[in-house]
Amino acid sequence: MIESLSSFAIFFIMGVLGLNFLFSAWRINLVVLSLQFVGIFFYLTRWYPIEQSIIYLLSALFSISILGLAVIRSGEIARDLTVSQTLNRLFIYVFLVLALFLVRYPLEEFFQISRLTIILSMSLIVIGLIMAFDASEMFKRIIGFLTLFSGFQLIFMEIDQTLVTLSSQSVINLLLVYFLAHPAKQETVE
Repeated sequence: MIESLSSFAIFFIMGVLGLNFLFSAWRINLVVLSLQFVGIFFYLTRWYPIEQSIIYLLSALFSISILGLAVIRSGEIARDLTVSQTLNRLFIYVFLVLALFLVRYPLEEFFQISRLTIILSMSLIVIGLIMAFDASEMFKRIIGFLTLFSGFQLIFMEIDQTLVTLSSQSVINLLLVYFLAHPAKQETVE
């Protein structure tokens, strides 16, 4: 049951990761990011009981709400992607997923973790990197960094399956969003 739930979570996360990579409307991105964290929550039930995994889910949803409030407060509106940009991103996404399936065996040997975690975490890391450094909007960069760190967090959580690791990864999500979404404003003296 747990194995089939985590296999479903992999396909679910990969699907919403592709949606988050393709769309640029901030409301859609935040909803899709929350679905991504729900999928990670179901994947975490491989190692942690549901009562402990919910810590990660709640902190991720709090992070998303902080990010949403920061976007509303800043008034930053994303530009729509052209058809060619969307097709280009779709091609990149499909190519990266296929490439990750090809390199999963050497990575599995190197990290000594499961094949499912390698595929999922490397997908999150690579797509997160592209989103963080390709986007022109700050909220899209923050979503990219959250996605990037989610990939690293899955690797850490499989290697060290303690409650301290789960809690520290939750705190990292909250701090990351807080400090990136609320940059220090320079005060002007009038």
